[in-house]
Amino acid sequence: FFFGIMSKRGTASSPTAECKRHKADNGTPADQDFRAHRLTEKVGCQIMMDYDRFREMKLYSNSKVKYILHKAADQAYAKGDTLEPSDMAALDMLHYLGTASMDAFYTHFAPDLANCGAKVLDIGCGVGGPGRHMAHHYGAVVTGVEYLDELVKVAKVINRLLQISTFDVSHGDFTTLKLEPIYDAFISQLVFLHIPDKPLIFSQCAASLKTGGRFLIEDFFLADGHTFSDREHDLMEQQISIPNGKVPTEAEYRKHLEDQGLVIDQWLNMTEAWTAFVWDRCEAFLGQREHLLSEHGEEYVIELSLFYTSMTQLYHHNPEGKDYRDTHPLVAAHIKFDDADRKRPQNLNGVRVFGHKK
Repeated sequence: FFFGIMSKRGTASSPTAECKRHKADNGTPADQDFRAHRLTEKVGCQIMMDYDRFREMKLYSNSKVKYILHKAADQAYAKGDTLEPSDMAALDMLHYLGTASMDAFYTHFAPDLANCGAKVLDIGCGVGGPGRHMAHHYGAVVTGVEYLDELVKVAKVINRLLQISTFDVSHGDFTTLKLEPIYDAFISQLVFLHIPDKPLIFSQCAASLKTGGRFLIEDFFLADGHTFSDREHDLMEQQISIPNGKVPTEAEYRKHLEDQGLVIDQWLNMTEAWTAFVWDRCEAFLGQREHLLSEHGEEYVIELSLFYTSMTQLYHHNPEGKDYRDTHPLVAAHIKFDDADRKRPQNLNGVRVFGHKK
């Protein structure tokens, strides 16, 4: 079964008011709920970037998928019947800072949605780490939609290993789905940066939510008044699979959400935290290079090195004023970080948005 994964490329009521009824009403598995509400694709052209081009992003390459499967099997073997979603967290979280955003969502922003069977839509769910975390730790009934079929297959494998029955993953292009306002919340982490038509994606998000439904988005934006360099444009387009190497400004992003009736309750600038994360991640990866080469091969190491170092060149400003040549010498040497880099403006920013639908 594992080898088969690599064979192809390829006006509703308030959620708060209804939350107490979820345990009684949502007894069916999430996959039955998904089918029952007919989350079907529209007829028409796809709005996402070309599949093969998107598939070139090194974070989603065949070597990365093989790595996740290999490590997941190791964990399942080692843990046996005691295997839990947290045992996979180092493998199945393809965004930044692990479970921190979801824990903040449930703990500080939407505690009323925890442990009551709330219906959550995970847009661009990857291999399913966030969905499993929400299902296991917060009692959510999660529907995941993922564009890359290999990631869907991996997500389903790990769900089976963990015996997660309240998280269903389906392959599809979210921008072309026919949606109904049945969800209490949606989340999407570092996905919308790959979709150029922001009005369309946010109209789809709004269409999926009940009135009053909450959301969590993590995404990139261009600092107001800044301009990307040609080098930054190239990195974003060629290595991060951002169409045309462009992301909206903060002002544009806020307006896109507001135009679809999606109210921003908290706009948290994550640039400093994400910068620290991508540099620490890359330094650790380069430090394990010889071990990773022997265990997972040259293709995996070359591809992930390219992706991780590209991110350090986009998130490059050290908020503490320290010199990366001292604090992260392996990364600094690899990308030839110099005094000119220290003076470059931090154009690319990151945001975590908590909000609700009017």
